[in-house]
Amino acid sequence: MPNSMPKFRHRIRDWHEIMPFNINIIRPKSKDYPSDLRTRKARALFPKIWALGNLEILEKPLLGFFCSVKCPGELILRSYDLARYLRDAG
Repeated sequence: MPNSMPKFRHRIRDWHEIMPFNINIIRPKSKDYPSDLRTRKARALFPKIWALGNLEILEKPLLGFFCSVKCPGELILRSYDLARYLRDAG
């Protein structure tokens, strides 16, 4: 069976070459570590959390949207329009 992994001709010397975005490593003693994970058991399970992007957005109220494949298309479009409106409103 042939190997499905691509063969690289050169070694990547720096992870920034393939991931040019900001990676944050959050440890339990960090102020950014989620308060719900500060129990002994949770700290053991998650000694580090890797996060991409701006961590300041986690301090703001969050709103989540989800849809099922069984949702009517009209409802999905209305949810999308609402998300765009809220984004633009700040």
